[in-house]
Amino acid sequence: MSILESSPTRRDAKAYIQKYLDGEYASPTGNALPRTTDSLPDAPTHGNLTRIAVVNLRRIQETDDALLAGVAKTLSQLRALGLFCVIVVDCGPGASPFTLLDQAHRVSRLVDGLEAQRSHVLHATFRVHNSDPGGLRMDPGPLSELLRKDITPVIVPTSIDVDPHRVQTVDSSAVVLAVGKAITGDDAPRPPVAEEAAAQSMATALPLRLSSSPGAASVERVIILDPLGALPLSKRPGSCHRLVNLHQEAEDIITWLSESIMPGHAENLRLARDALHVLPSMSSVLITSPSAAAHRSPSAQSAPVDGHGIASVVRTRVAQNPLIHNLLTDKPIYSSSLPIRRIYAGRGASDAGNVDEPIRATLVKRGLPLTIYPDPRVKPWTPPVSSADKPRLTDARIDLERLTSLINDSFGRRLDVEHYLNRVNQNLAGVVVAGNYEGCAILTWEIAVDSDTGRQTTVPYLDKFAVLRSRQGNSGVADFLFNALAQDCFPDGLCWRSRKTNPVNKWYFERSTGFLNLEDTDWTMFWIGLNVRCGSTLLNAYEAVCRSIEPSWE
Repeated sequence: MSILESSPTRRDAKAYIQKYLDGEYASPTGNALPRTTDSLPDAPTHGNLTRIAVVNLRRIQETDDALLAGVAKTLSQLRALGLFCVIVVDCGPGASPFTLLDQAHRVSRLVDGLEAQRSHVLHATFRVHNSDPGGLRMDPGPLSELLRKDITPVIVPTSIDVDPHRVQTVDSSAVVLAVGKAITGDDAPRPPVAEEAAAQSMATALPLRLSSSPGAASVERVIILDPLGALPLSKRPGSCHRLVNLHQEAEDIITWLSESIMPGHAENLRLARDALHVLPSMSSVLITSPSAAAHRSPSAQSAPVDGHGIASVVRTRVAQNPLIHNLLTDKPIYSSSLPIRRIYAGRGASDAGNVDEPIRATLVKRGLPLTIYPDPRVKPWTPPVSSADKPRLTDARIDLERLTSLINDSFGRRLDVEHYLNRVNQNLAGVVVAGNYEGCAILTWEIAVDSDTGRQTTVPYLDKFAVLRSRQGNSGVADFLFNALAQDCFPDGLCWRSRKTNPVNKWYFERSTGFLNLEDTDWTMFWIGLNVRCGSTLLNAYEAVCRSIEPSWE
């Protein structure tokens, strides 16, 4: 209950309870999975499904015992909340089997030091066959037995060669994929993988079952704990990605990380990409540091450990632990579209350090593709100079009927399509569509006329921002859309308006650079961009536009 009280919203708490504590569980396809008591692990089960996180402890030799104890405590909290952890250790390239085994036993001792916790080290559970170069074959028996007995597996990435007979290290990323597929089984949805590298990585993860019943266990998370921490953000040095849309961003980020000589970060994102291609569609990957996972300040590296094996500087603010927060909400601690200045707003200097480490966590989701028309990467959006340059909502590349249905569903009222087309088709800037018309942003060029000078100013305007009601909340659709329009479409800024009674305004307030309640109207005006000043020509133009737009509802 103390953890649920720390959940950010009632919606998050309700979603967690429905998913982890209800008697029945709906599979990603919407079908209820049958209860099969003879094939399930004994604990921890919620409903009829054992939910598992595969935790990859990378370069573990760089993490001291006090910090690792904090990580173990957090993993035990995940277990109490219904997410069972399977740990895969890693010591980086060139580590010997003896080093890996020694580090695995170190993790096991710390887990065993916690109340009612048991662990067991598994090593040499993979076989490399010379006839199948790079192919790992896993014996699922020992892993299945540990899960049934409620024992935390600590897996060493080592294998036994068939010929000659010897123990050798294998890539821990391949082991994570193999473990994930072994737990999930052959039935896990695996979309086509265009990238050759991803296909090669997947080839090392041969499908193996833990039981004869599909759906008995599901890998919900892959958690990568690396001293490198979250993925750095190319456009803002010193900051990091909070949420990565696999469909839209992963390959570009991997390319940039590789070109920027950040092989460790690039490898972490490749593992996230390959894992999400192997695991069920609702799975996600969280990349962060051991320090963030343990609630521990990075400056206190040698803190003493108390009688329970927990570092004394480990903070207990559950809402600031990226692992627990992600379990409760399936979201990063801070929305990816939330400006960094909003995160630190109102915090004193002493609090800034406390909030910094949890920010450094990257959540990777399959997400959904974004279609931007016209493509700003081909030509930046500028006011059209002729009729031939104007995009239109009636273009064959836009499904107007589905776009209209999306807007009607999101706003809870019907759009007057004819009136709307007459208004925006002559000044449309572009459209952003999320997924299969699950969300959209419609942007226009609007002309403001100065009543004193007659001077005309053309400004970018967000005319419609819509997300299907079924996709509102923790799906990330709104964040993906907002980031696209703010970073790709109009990086220099834009304005929009919202009715003063709109419950979404809190979300707008947090993401806007500024706002203005328009007197004698029902509207609040918002804008993003740093070049807007009080009394400036641009701000006056924004206000004139937001006052003059005529609604297009039936």
